[in-house]
Amino acid sequence: MRTRPRSSCLATTRVVDFAVFIPSAVALVVCLAWSASVAAMSVVTFDDLPDGVVLTKQVPGVSVSAINLHEDAPDAALVYDFTAHPELAYGGQQFAGGWATGNLADFNTQGKGVVVAGPDPAKMLEPRRPAGDLVFDFDEDIMSFGFTVVDVEGPDEFTTDTGYFVEFARDGRVLQQIDFADFVTDSSPYFDPTLEFGDHSANRVQMISADDIGTWAFDHVTVSFGGSAVLGEVRYEAIPTPTALLGGVSMLALVALRRKQK
Repeated sequence: MRTRPRSSCLATTRVVDFAVFIPSAVALVVCLAWSASVAAMSVVTFDDLPDGVVLTKQVPGVSVSAINLHEDAPDAALVYDFTAHPELAYGGQQFAGGWATGNLADFNTQGKGVVVAGPDPAKMLEPRRPAGDLVFDFDEDIMSFGFTVVDVEGPDEFTTDTGYFVEFARDGRVLQQIDFADFVTDSSPYFDPTLEFGDHSANRVQMISADDIGTWAFDHVTVSFGGSAVLGEVRYEAIPTPTALLGGVSMLALVALRRKQK
C-alpha cells in the first residue's frame, strides 16, 4: 500500500471595484485593507471536460491530482460523467429515482465529477477501501473551501481515522485535518445539520474557512475517500493579491484623473 506524500499550491485573483476613488493616501490604505478582506468565490465544475480524462491543470487556477493507495492502480484523478455509465449500478452513482438522501437529494444528476482512478478502466473509480486522495493545489492563497460529494455512506462506513477526511496545508505544512465524522457530530465545531450521509446520498459540504482551522490562508487541500465516492463540485474563495489590488486602485486613479481633466 502506498503512503500519502504531504503537500503543494493554487487560487483565482479578482480585483474588487470601488465605486468612488478618493485621491488620498489615508483613504488608499483604508481601501486596500478593506479590499484584502474581500475574496472572490469560484465554483469549479467539470462538466465541460470529457468523461474519463485525467485531470492535471485543465481548471484555471488549480492543479488536480490523485493518490491511489493500492499499487496496482494509477495515481490519477478522472472526470466521471454520472450519466455515461448506466451499467455501473453499484455505489449509488446511478440511482433512477434521484439520490436517496442528503442535502442535495432533490437533484437527480450531478453532471460530472471527479474520482480516484481504480485498476479497472471500465469501472473507472477505485472501489476498494481506502480508495485514496483527491488533491487540489492552488496557484495562490485561498481563504475558504467547500465541495459536493456523492455516495459517502456515513457513520456506519467511517469513523475517525478510517480514511474519510479533508486536509488543509500551506507551503508544504499541514495545518488541519477534519474527519468526515466531524461534519455529522453535533459537538464538533464543523457540525453541519443539513448533511445526511448514507447509501445513494448526495451532499454539499459547507465552506470551511481559514479562520475555522486557525489560520489566515491555505493553498493545498486533500479530500480523502475511505471507499468509492465521487466529488461533484468544488467551491473556493481566493484572496486578492496586493499586486492585483494596487493595479485596480491605479486604474481607478487614472480614470478619476481623466475625468478631472475633462
